[in-house]
Amino acid sequence: MSANIRTGYLASNIALVTALLLAVTLDLVWLQFAATGFIWFMLLIYLSVLLSKETLEQYRRKAKPARYWTWWVFDIVVVTILIGSAWYVTTAAYIASCVCHNVINGGQQLRR
Repeated sequence: MSANIRTGYLASNIALVTALLLAVTLDLVWLQFAATGFIWFMLLIYLSVLLSKETLEQYRRKAKPARYWTWWVFDIVVVTILIGSAWYVTTAAYIASCVCHNVINGGQQLRR
């Protein structure tokens, strides 16, 4: 995958963690809604990819944006923040999006 796409993935992940930390620590309600909305949007996108064979095949042809362990570390940080802030339903949505992401990538992250 090109450096531009990889940078985009990393930037969006860093932005999500930063937004979650700021929303929780500074109690910024508008940022809480934005971060929660982004997590639900990711779930909807991944579900739509899973429901379309064309999109799924196209997505699988692309290279992985990062190594599997970086995704696991990022996911653990996000889930820890969400559970710590008592956003249990959003935590479930994030975990579901992680499962969908793993299925989309053919489960290769779990087989290593």
